[in-house]
Amino acid sequence: MRPQYIILIFLTAVIVSSCGNEQPKSSQETTMNPGKPQTEIHQQNSANPVKNPDKKAVVVVKNEADYSKAFLEGLRKSTGFRKFNLRDSLFIINDQDTVLFPESVKIGDEIQFTGRKDELAIALRVKRINYTTVSYVLEMVEFGNTSHNQKGTADLSSGFFLGSESIQDDEGELYFVDEYSDEKSEACNFQIRIGRDEKRGNALFVKIAKSCNGKIRNINMDNFPMLLEK
Repeated sequence: MRPQYIILIFLTAVIVSSCGNEQPKSSQETTMNPGKPQTEIHQQNSANPVKNPDKKAVVVVKNEADYSKAFLEGLRKSTGFRKFNLRDSLFIINDQDTVLFPESVKIGDEIQFTGRKDELAIALRVKRINYTTVSYVLEMVEFGNTSHNQKGTADLSSGFFLGSESIQDDEGELYFVDEYSDEKSEACNFQIRIGRDEKRGNALFVKIAKSCNGKIRNINMDNFPMLLEK
């Protein structure tokens, strides 16, 4: 056999051997970091983009009695997310990111708050009845003039996981709060913001915004002080 044919056969064998040893690459490569957990409460940083941002989210609920109808309906109308999964106190977004429902007031707990400015005194009793809802009894008394009483339920916003609400006191101190709303109509609404004051031993407080109070003026977050836990 001629030498050039021997060289050609040898080179062909080398090429075939090297191709056979190459391992196929996986279509998806995962890098594991042993020092960092792969799933983390409150991470909120790895949600995959939604292919159809106008498509409504799928909502999977372990027990609908744990959440208000208004809250669930708000989730079902949400766009920009593929899926919400509600399991007890866990709120899972797109099967990846997990947040906890607020626990400033625990389920079953009932707390009384009171406050006063000038001749107006306000008392608010709040009871947590499930993961999204509080019941309330409100008493407003303007001494020497009139009073207004109201009771009902207020719900957490279905978009609560997008960011916490906050308020600022007269000294410029910032507090993060959980907001519950009773929106009977566009004109008459009631917002209850519940937070904790580290300067008072982490005691609970409430700020309210309330309209449609009969002869009593409308209350907003700026014109009436905190209601303090009694």
